[in-house]
Amino acid sequence: MVKTMIHAAREAGKVLLKYYGKSFSIKEKDIDNIVTEADKEAEQKILDILNHEYDFNVFSEEFGESDTKSDYTWIIDPIDGTSNFVKRIPYFCTSIGLFKNGLPEAGVVFQPAFEELFHAEAGRGAFLNNRSLSIKELSPPVLLSCNHGYGKVARLKHVDALQGIMQVFDNNRLYGASALDLAYLADGRLDCFVTFGDELYDVAAGILIAKEAGYEISNWKGEEWTTDMPDLLVVHPGLKNKIVELISGTSDWQSGEPNKSDVN
Repeated sequence: MVKTMIHAAREAGKVLLKYYGKSFSIKEKDIDNIVTEADKEAEQKILDILNHEYDFNVFSEEFGESDTKSDYTWIIDPIDGTSNFVKRIPYFCTSIGLFKNGLPEAGVVFQPAFEELFHAEAGRGAFLNNRSLSIKELSPPVLLSCNHGYGKVARLKHVDALQGIMQVFDNNRLYGASALDLAYLADGRLDCFVTFGDELYDVAAGILIAKEAGYEISNWKGEEWTTDMPDLLVVHPGLKNKIVELISGTSDWQSGEPNKSDVN
């Protein structure tokens, strides 16, 4: 299945590069969320390839959801980092995750601008262009990505978490593509990823890639993360306790707006 996912991601990458840096139509979903014709064409390319081989459920950003009663679900974001893509900032990717009965089974993140293909299978490790990825000892500078999804609650939680983190850590980034952040984390380019309110298609593939490289996955309280939780922490084991200490008090989201993603 991973070979098919990689093929689909690479073909979608060709679509993105066809549009990148050129004029194309842009539609505003809401005030801070857009979709382009590149998103739609790339997603259709992915679906054509995956559906030709497998009759699995689908949860994707543009297509939405389909239920084939399978144990497996494709989780697809054709362009993670669409705003970067539109502004000709080469920090975007295609993300394809595969979940089985609510648990990550495989993930592929492809950054076509730099030909970087990250992939992982549960229990089989993580790879970048077939180079094995494994966690390294922490070394300065410690670099953190503190991200957020859409909506007022997500933005407020982002600010709360960032205020806590900045008590200790100054090197914080907001790159605008969660899937790629997680892939970079797996390769040691980041040391921690914190987000609130991302949809599952933003993180599904990257979570497994980071986990298989040796990073720890939890909610902001350091507890087991599940797909219905909007607060996500993916972190180097050597940093986990400190980050949880700094952000755990801001993670009460029950009265807020949790993300809508929940793949069972």
